[in-house]
Amino acid sequence: MPNFTQEAEILIKKGKFESRRTSLALLACVAGGFCLVMFMSCSRERKQILALAKNYENLDGASWEDRVGDIKKTMRLYENELEQKVKASEFLGEYYKTLAELYMEKKMYGEAVKNLDQAISYYPEKPILFYLAGVCEARTAKSEQEPGTRQERLRKAEAYYKRALSLNRNHGESLYGLSILYIFELNETLSAKPLLERLINNEPSHNDAKFLLARVYIAEGNVEGAVTLYDEIIKKSHTSEQKTVAEENKRAILEGAYGR
Repeated sequence: MPNFTQEAEILIKKGKFESRRTSLALLACVAGGFCLVMFMSCSRERKQILALAKNYENLDGASWEDRVGDIKKTMRLYENELEQKVKASEFLGEYYKTLAELYMEKKMYGEAVKNLDQAISYYPEKPILFYLAGVCEARTAKSEQEPGTRQERLRKAEAYYKRALSLNRNHGESLYGLSILYIFELNETLSAKPLLERLINNEPSHNDAKFLLARVYIAEGNVEGAVTLYDEIIKKSHTSEQKTVAEENKRAILEGAYGR
């Protein structure tokens, strides 16, 4: 079988392709060529396997050693075919993920999510893929002018985040992303509370999550809980900006609380 991947790598190293985008386009062609050749090779192997099986049925006078040898040879053909399929799937899954990330860099979220869905078809249990798809759907929703379509995309984003968390309930990026969605997009602020509390429990230094949880506490009337979070940020944050914002927010809610 021709080694398309090796040929592509040589061309890239020689400078035949100037950009990462062009290199990825080449890799797409490589993937297609690899799959085509693999399919043709697998077809030949399948014919060989069937021929061996037919011959085996007619080997009435064959020795035990010959029969065992024929069976082992047939098994090796099957193993080789399966190994090729697995390698091709791994290659294409990573290719779609990388392409999606490039589209995200260019803020082309619609194209990105299409490629993430393809990657998910190869890796259906990778939380990071569902997280990235959730980000893309949420960003795309912002550009929708029709309220119904916008809401539909936001719910798709929610579903992606939830799927990521069903695979790994402590996936930090998905906990934070879904919390952002509930607070700022879906107007379901209190739904973010258990997510943020879990995230902070897992990552005690996650100050961005603490700012969000303080907002949730204020929304439910828990001024004391919000003040405690702001005090933690003031005490432990390594950035003066975070400390300043926390001090201002603390002062504002205390003045509001005392004024009632």
